[in-house]
Amino acid sequence: MAGRMAFVLVFIFTCALMSVAQDAPLIEVPEYPIPEDNAWDYMVRAGYASYQSDAGAVYARYHLRNPEPTPDEWRIVAEAYEPAFAVLREGLYLPCRVPEVPIGPLEPVVPPEEMATPPERVVGAPAPPFAPPPPLDWVEECLASGEWTSEQLLVVSAWMRGLSRGLVCEARSRVADGRSDEALDSVQDGLRMARNLTINGTRTHQLVAGAMAAIATSSLDHVLASGDPSPERLIEFARWNEQNRAEMQPLSATVALECKRHQRWIQEVVVPTEDEYTAEVMAWLDRPAHSRGALHDPPWEGQQLTLGSTGTWPRMAMKRMLSDAGLSGMSLRCALQAYRQREGAYPTDLHALTPDYLAEVPLDPCSGEAFVYVLTPPDGTGDYSLHSVGPDGVDDHGELVFNAKDGEGDVLIAPRWDTHENR
Repeated sequence: MAGRMAFVLVFIFTCALMSVAQDAPLIEVPEYPIPEDNAWDYMVRAGYASYQSDAGAVYARYHLRNPEPTPDEWRIVAEAYEPAFAVLREGLYLPCRVPEVPIGPLEPVVPPEEMATPPERVVGAPAPPFAPPPPLDWVEECLASGEWTSEQLLVVSAWMRGLSRGLVCEARSRVADGRSDEALDSVQDGLRMARNLTINGTRTHQLVAGAMAAIATSSLDHVLASGDPSPERLIEFARWNEQNRAEMQPLSATVALECKRHQRWIQEVVVPTEDEYTAEVMAWLDRPAHSRGALHDPPWEGQQLTLGSTGTWPRMAMKRMLSDAGLSGMSLRCALQAYRQREGAYPTDLHALTPDYLAEVPLDPCSGEAFVYVLTPPDGTGDYSLHSVGPDGVDDHGELVFNAKDGEGDVLIAPRWDTHENR
């Protein structure tokens, strides 16, 4: 009898503790309302339009297998994406929310036997006849229901990366045609897609968005180096870029959404739980990038079920830091180019860019201080260099380019954007 009573008391005590834990969860999950008109829908339909027009195969034919496409070939690829871009631009700048990502085994949504392999490109040979790919009935069904499988979302993510590459081709063809201001429109659309993909997105979305942002940043580098945008458009773009960058979902929110996706809530309160460590990871990610330090290991051995291996989020934090350094540095580069066009020389100090060119001067996320800005000669009538000190926080004076293998080196912004990651 006494043993049964002890068991009942222990059970009641444990339930009470669990109730307290559930009333005060350690992890606050962000809630994004589903927009009445969702930019996500337009991005998906644009991706499907590129699939139906076989634009990806055109890109592969004229770019992937040709290291130096001609301006005419850039135009051919851009034209192949035109129907998709028309759909994309109908709603790209509307509010966006990525759908929930379910958990389950991955199964191909396009049978392997129906996946076409792009033909080899032969210089001077006519393109083979276009054969429309098989229709995918699930696209509109998923858009209508809001319910997606993991594999369907992976296919859509691949389409969106394809759209990003198509926008690069459009930007380059516009530069070749002397339409540099419109080329910045193409870059802006690519960066907006990357931002949209993070809203309510999980780890996979963040990785794809990072890749898309890198593609757009590389395209911006080409526009600034080879084109001639007007100072008005440069200023407009620089200000917009800083706002768009600030709107990307924080990585701490992505951690919380991963936990929600896996439904990993506090179930035990008598031992350290994964949720406690998850809360620590979120707090670590919320610190300024340059002051985070090392993330300590979880209080158990092995890999985490929800967050992946213990090195997952430090790696993603480094990628976001590099992306932020590139994007904020390019905002500065746009403002500097506009300043020179108007004033005849570069400013002797970056703070001269405010408030006419930028609302405020962005800091290097790797140091929390100003980007390294060097004029040659010092009066601003010649050239300049601009770089971030990189994740290691050490200024290598632009002589050592960042390399992800050892985490050392600078992120070069000007005269050309360069890290070993974007080669």
